[in-house]
Amino acid sequence: MFLHLDSYRYPLKTYGDLAFRIFGPWARHVTNVLQSTQLFFGVGLLTLANGQAISQLSNGKICFLVCNLMFTIAGLVVGQIRTIQRFKWLAALSIWLNLAIMGVTYVLIFDCV
Repeated sequence: MFLHLDSYRYPLKTYGDLAFRIFGPWARHVTNVLQSTQLFFGVGLLTLANGQAISQLSNGKICFLVCNLMFTIAGLVVGQIRTIQRFKWLAALSIWLNLAIMGVTYVLIFDCV
């Protein structure tokens, strides 16, 4: 359906555009509202889950609300990064650390068996 409705003059960029082409303007608005609601609840769930993780790491010494606020502020700061081109070394380090952890885990598991 997407391939038959997309064009160079009127490109389809969102699900709202797709709904507009099929059902009309009311469907675009409904789709955009539903997608915004999904995004809102997704971010809320992410914030609560990571706030709970921070709270568990602190063994309850930091208030749960403060943990959520800390994660939100950290997300706002990281979200202000315009380009991640300067942080490609961090992504490479993350990959190598994951490989090292997997290697150490395999060695420890096979050593104990």
